[in-house]
Amino acid sequence: MPKNATYKELEQRIQELEQTEFRLKKAEQELRDTEEKYQSLFSNIPGMVYRGKSDWSTSIISNSEMVCGYSVDEFNTKMVNWIELIHPDDKKLVIEEAIKQQRKQKHIVQEYRIVTKDGSIRWVSDNKTFVFKEDGSFFGVDGIVYDITERKKTEENHRKTRDYLEGLINFANAPILVWDHEAKITRFNHACERLTGYKAQEIIGKNFSLLFPETSKVKSLINITDTLKGQYWVSEEVPVLCKDGNIRIVLWSSANVYSKDGTSQIATIAQGHDITERKHLEKQLVQSQKMEALGSLAGGIAHDFNNILSAIIGYAELAKMKIEADSEIKNDIKKVLLASDRAKNLVKQILAFSRQGKEEQIPVQMGLIVDEALNLLKASLPSTIDIRKDIQSKSIILSDPTQLHQIIMNLCTNAAHAMQKKGGVLEVTLTDVSLDSDFVSTHQEIQPGAYLKLSVSDSGYGMTEEIQGRIFDPFFSTKPVGEGTGLGLSVVYGIIKNCGGTITVYSEPDKGTTFNLYFPIIEIEEDEKPAKDMIIHRGSEHILIVDDEKPIVDIAKKILEMLGYVVDIRTSSLEALELFKEMPDKFDLVITDMTMPQMTGDMLAQELIKIRPDIPVILCTGFSGKIAKEKAKIMGIKAFLMKPLLREEMSRTIRMVLDEAKVSTQK
Repeated sequence: MPKNATYKELEQRIQELEQTEFRLKKAEQELRDTEEKYQSLFSNIPGMVYRGKSDWSTSIISNSEMVCGYSVDEFNTKMVNWIELIHPDDKKLVIEEAIKQQRKQKHIVQEYRIVTKDGSIRWVSDNKTFVFKEDGSFFGVDGIVYDITERKKTEENHRKTRDYLEGLINFANAPILVWDHEAKITRFNHACERLTGYKAQEIIGKNFSLLFPETSKVKSLINITDTLKGQYWVSEEVPVLCKDGNIRIVLWSSANVYSKDGTSQIATIAQGHDITERKHLEKQLVQSQKMEALGSLAGGIAHDFNNILSAIIGYAELAKMKIEADSEIKNDIKKVLLASDRAKNLVKQILAFSRQGKEEQIPVQMGLIVDEALNLLKASLPSTIDIRKDIQSKSIILSDPTQLHQIIMNLCTNAAHAMQKKGGVLEVTLTDVSLDSDFVSTHQEIQPGAYLKLSVSDSGYGMTEEIQGRIFDPFFSTKPVGEGTGLGLSVVYGIIKNCGGTITVYSEPDKGTTFNLYFPIIEIEEDEKPAKDMIIHRGSEHILIVDDEKPIVDIAKKILEMLGYVVDIRTSSLEALELFKEMPDKFDLVITDMTMPQMTGDMLAQELIKIRPDIPVILCTGFSGKIAKEKAKIMGIKAFLMKPLLREEMSRTIRMVLDEAKVSTQK
């Protein structure tokens, strides 16, 4: 202060100093209050607050002990540096990422491990904000570090649980599919991959309706939606479209998954079971049972009808034998016999689809039959139908040539009918194939091995699944009334079964139809069949005829007596047995019907042979489904006669059996 300052000036100066001191004290107090406030604030933060400098040194503001075990003083006196605590395996990546983001001047969050004061390893979340000077140069880092060890443990447990569940789902043998509330697939296990041919990465994220065929997609979606409403687990058969275009039938058991509070649906889980083979076998079983029932009915009808035909044919032949050759009546009788022969063939057709008609089977080269049938068809089909033939096989099968011809004519005629309006292509191919156990597993009526495959395809209007399920039913036809009996395909079915083969069909509306027939191939040395001898054979032996139908025995007696034989007849098998017991040496031959009341023909034959082992017996039947020829030979039965009885066949068979019996006696 100047020496010449007055007292008043001095007093004023003192007051100014006092005011300045007061303001300083007040500022110091405000600073302490602010420091305490922020310290309190930092202390309440559940993490360590720090400031890092450009040289990576660290000043800790609060809560360091709760995170790493070191005190604030230990950091601030540089006894320890935060960067030294970072786990060695994480340090390089943490520093590189921090430098990278510093250059971008971005806020970052890093999660890494640290080694604490007691040597334990903890996970932390480091929230960094980079601080720059006014000139843009880097000043340091402000940040908060949180201990996230427990969260990491929880995440790890969740990951292990997720991996465990994913493993269970993926390695389950059953297909498991999960889709969210938007119908997008979220899980697709290995079994689903094997079922559909899709890989999980191809399908996840896509709408689950992708797996449904177009023809049944709407129905499947409606069924799934309806059955899941308010239900827990429900089952539904759904056709599944595979990547290669094949369709599998899968039984899905599904359930909706809801949020914890149960207010919203978050996903749907479905476990599947491929029942394609089972459905196929069920379909075959139903068809087999249906045909078996119809076969039993057909057998009964055939027996009665053949008896009636036997009477008609027998009396017509007797009348024919008594009339002069140039008589007009004889021509009328020939027409009766011709009509009767057509009726006989109709019975054969009925027996064919019932698998009870055991026609004589001989070695046949199928290719020759196909050529012959197609040559006949060409003249009757319109020019709008292009016939294509591909015969690649010369293999031999065992069958009746007439029936094979009938198969080709039936299938090709049906194919032509399907193309009669627009025309198209009729393709017939013949190839050799080897059927393995996979094919046989769905066609259990056949065995693995070499087969001849006959395929008949058309480009016509095709069939729905419903129609395909009925095409082999007798008298079922899609043709207008008067254009078809409905016996065609049922006859084909019966013939192929009699041959020991099988038949499949594939068809779609407007995409045509393909029938595949499989015949077992046989190995032979010769492919010859002796011609039937049509000579009327005569004799003088004594014959016993047994049949419960009086007209049958009467006609047979008259015909055989006209051929020179001595004939006794009985309409009861028990009466015939009593007669034979009384005079066992009187008869040279016994002809007995198979189906008779009280005692069947095979049972009668056994009793007769017990009495006289050398007595030859011919078994006569309308169908031979009840007894196999091999079994009959073991029983001692020498031959079969199929009804209706024809004079030529009956005379030939009787003569053959009697001559063989004579040769056997002479030996």
